[in-house]
Amino acid sequence: MIKFKIFLANLILILPLVFASVAVVNAVDVTSEACKQAPSSPICNEKPPDTNPVVNTINTAASIIAILTGIAAVIMIILGGLSYIAAGGNAEQATAARRRIVNALIGLIVVALAWTATRFITDRVIQ
Repeated sequence: MIKFKIFLANLILILPLVFASVAVVNAVDVTSEACKQAPSSPICNEKPPDTNPVVNTINTAASIIAILTGIAAVIMIILGGLSYIAAGGNAEQATAARRRIVNALIGLIVVALAWTATRFITDRVIQ
């Protein structure tokens, strides 16, 4: 049980670092320096697509929900795996652990399909 608490504490400490590094990587704009040197490039002359603020809000909300549920599903899969290991031959605990893992995977698939449907609808129908 102590090892599990240490693992959970490490997970809680590491996740913000992962998200911070992703934010830093996304903040880098590699085209601005290149466009200063070659402003006639086709990439530099592209106009950003006209975006609808409602579509942006819906897509952002869908992405945030998908990320949060994905993280929750991964945590549930890890917890299910740990409880499966800790079952120690107890059939009821092993079945409950397997059910937790399968339910987390089903939830992950449902969220991925919902996110895909949301993006498709906002990209094709609303615009």
